[in-house]
Amino acid sequence: VAALQRQVESQRTAAERGSQAGEAMSRLEAQLAGVQHELATKAAEADSLRRALTLGDETITRLKAQLTALLHASEASINEEHNLEGQVATLKQEVEQLRQQAQGLQADKARLESVLSAAEARADAAATSTARSASQQATIE
Repeated sequence: VAALQRQVESQRTAAERGSQAGEAMSRLEAQLAGVQHELATKAAEADSLRRALTLGDETITRLKAQLTALLHASEASINEEHNLEGQVATLKQEVEQLRQQAQGLQADKARLESVLSAAEARADAAATSTARSASQQATIE
């Protein structure tokens, strides 16, 4: 009887331990499910962050290309501005040379008008003298 009691007691203890182990196993399975859910959530967040980083990298690359294009356009504009400044300086020099030539031509014109006026005066005097001479010649004859 004592042996049977010990056996019954042993089986009861084993059953209780089995029940406790089952409960512990259920708790561990619940914890495992929670950890797996949290791990899946973290993996989804990591994927989302990876996609955001990829989009950020693509945006940065695109912006770098745009900035490079703007820099080249700006450099070309600056070079064109320098070229135009050089052309303006050349044109100013040409205008000054033309102004000086015009002044020289005006002085030449004034001299020529003076010479022409003197020549006309001499021609008028010669014509008058010739007319007098012809008149005197006619009178003499």
